[in-house]
Amino acid sequence: MSRAYCISGVLFLFCAFVLLFLVSISLPYFQAMDITRVHATGQFSSGSQTITELRLGIWGYCIDENSGRTCYNTGHGYSLTLQNSQGGQVTIGSSWTRGLAVHPVATALAFIALVMSFSQHITITLVSSLVYFLTALLTGIAFAIDIVLYAYVTYEMGNLTSNESIITRPGPGW
Repeated sequence: MSRAYCISGVLFLFCAFVLLFLVSISLPYFQAMDITRVHATGQFSSGSQTITELRLGIWGYCIDENSGRTCYNTGHGYSLTLQNSQGGQVTIGSSWTRGLAVHPVATALAFIALVMSFSQHITITLVSSLVYFLTALLTGIAFAIDIVLYAYVTYEMGNLTSNESIITRPGPGW
């Protein structure tokens, strides 16, 4: 079989690797790539800071205030407590953000599959296909984790809503 048939697969694998890499560096390092965004037109806060937008990423979160954006590099499995102006409080625990670490694992597997796909040996090419299948499976699991986190944050932000208008949207890191 000619290697010309494999070029499209290698190109798709390269694109998947690049996109997974961009998502894996996420907040706070790459501020445009977050998982979930919360827009608030009313007043809710994290401690003493009044928040207009909250962005949740893999390695941390960013808070937009009237004075600017502050990002917190909290690492893997962070937790966050928010409260509204009436004293209602919501905690997004580390158990909800811990699963986001699947993204870098899928990125590493995509890189391994990409390197192996350049081999001329048929056995290594077949193993590359298996690694690529595992990458696709982990990427699907990571997407499911993103959806669950988004649904949980939407539900919890609904508990904070009284007079304020809080809108939760998925970020571009999906």
